[in-house]
Amino acid sequence: MLNRPEVIPTTLTRTHCKILLLTIAILMALATVAPDAFAQRHPTKPASPAATNSAPRMKGIWEAVSYNQDLNLQSVYFVTPNIGWASGQGGTIIKTEDGGAHWTPQLGGDPQGAGDDIRDLRFIDQRHGFAAQSNGSGDQALLRTVDGQTWRASGTIILRRGDYTFTSPTVGFVAAGDEIMRTRDAGRSWQKVMDCTANVNVEGLSRNVKCEIGSLSFPTPDVGYGTGMSPQVPGVFIVKTTDGGSSWVVSRVLENESTRNGFIIFTDANNGFVCAPGKLFATTDGGKNWDGVAGVDCGGHAYAKFADPETGWTLQRRQWNYTTNGGKSWGSRAIMFPADVNGISLPRRDRGYVVGEHGMVYRYSIVPVEHTAANSFDAPVVGASSSPLDDQVEKLAAEVEGLSAENGGSSGGGAPDATAVTATTGSSAAKAKSGGNRLGKVQALLNVIGASMPNFLARYRNLNLLFEGARTTAGMPTWLQAVKGGLAAFGSSTDKASAAASLAQLVSATDSLKIQTSVAFLKTSFTARP
Repeated sequence: MLNRPEVIPTTLTRTHCKILLLTIAILMALATVAPDAFAQRHPTKPASPAATNSAPRMKGIWEAVSYNQDLNLQSVYFVTPNIGWASGQGGTIIKTEDGGAHWTPQLGGDPQGAGDDIRDLRFIDQRHGFAAQSNGSGDQALLRTVDGQTWRASGTIILRRGDYTFTSPTVGFVAAGDEIMRTRDAGRSWQKVMDCTANVNVEGLSRNVKCEIGSLSFPTPDVGYGTGMSPQVPGVFIVKTTDGGSSWVVSRVLENESTRNGFIIFTDANNGFVCAPGKLFATTDGGKNWDGVAGVDCGGHAYAKFADPETGWTLQRRQWNYTTNGGKSWGSRAIMFPADVNGISLPRRDRGYVVGEHGMVYRYSIVPVEHTAANSFDAPVVGASSSPLDDQVEKLAAEVEGLSAENGGSSGGGAPDATAVTATTGSSAAKAKSGGNRLGKVQALLNVIGASMPNFLARYRNLNLLFEGARTTAGMPTWLQAVKGGLAAFGSSTDKASAAASLAQLVSATDSLKIQTSVAFLKTSFTARP
């Protein structure tokens, strides 16, 4: 017997329809009449930061920015991420102000030129630099610029040297075999300040031996190190000064190693590295004790640079090692440059350069992942900048400029005239304590900057330019205190004249802090005086 489908009564179907229509009407009313009340009772879960404000994806890149002449570039030095020099064959010194996009010869520049090679660029700041030029035999000419444009012979420098460095526009040191010599007049004359001799214990016996210094490193103008070897006994010899090179102490460490063709580099008075061919060693106590560093091959003629206390490179031929945590750990990458590397420069943690034969210049930078360029290689992201200090100081300067304008100063932030300043500081002090006002914003920004600055100076201190790094470290806290003093004086002044004077102090100190911060981030360069 066939089953017949159940027939639903018509009256029940109409009832269901009525219920359905009523439900729809209620929902529509809720949606149109009381959306805010509904939202308050059922708040929407906020979207994740990654979904609403995701940061752009970035990558590292090595990109060709070469000089368009077939000559051997042997040295490179950048004082900011975009302003730098390269030197080499044919008496050549070339300069760029746009990160290598364009190069301008300052000396030579012609591969057929008759000039002697120029090597070993050293810079104090954007204007003051040195270079050594061969002359066929004997001591080399020491070239100098005091304007970043014109090069002239400043003196001579010994031909058979291990290394040389300058700690100011006039004071420099050269490792001359078993001696260290110092100049106080930009190379016009040199005086011996150390004989590298030491009494060492060899197999239970005392021996007086000579040592030859191959590399120098001054983490501050007063504290300096050198490293070398002795032809008489094995071991690494460390020399150290703490008084600007007037006196030196010699010690023998790592007794089974040698530093021939090695280097020494310090990031501050206590933390540093020494390369004994093929091996990197680190110290945290000013060179007394050394521990091996895993994963770094610094054999052969390796180059080493630190942009700041955290970010450093070593590079040998085409092998690139890098650290972003002060040398606690290192990464490594083989980079297929079209020629061997003759020199490196690391002006800032996120920008570096290498040079070599055939006019080769390659630039490292951090770019969006979509970026492409001819003759480039993708690379790891090394040394990305994450300090908020620069933006904080910019905001402070804008608020102080607004405060000055409101109190009779120019719209450009100039000092106010006494007759135009707010009548009494009783009112100024009241404003400073009220919420949402200009003085309150300035005070809040000063508090934030005061909290940010110690961390910034510890992590980002400029090691590429010793003079500027030391000046910035000392100058930024000083100018921050001057800004605080100006704000406090303005808040407590009781007449127009004192209010104008204190506001002028505040404006001046803020401008100086802004300049110091710009120098610290290598957006500009402080001009040292001879």
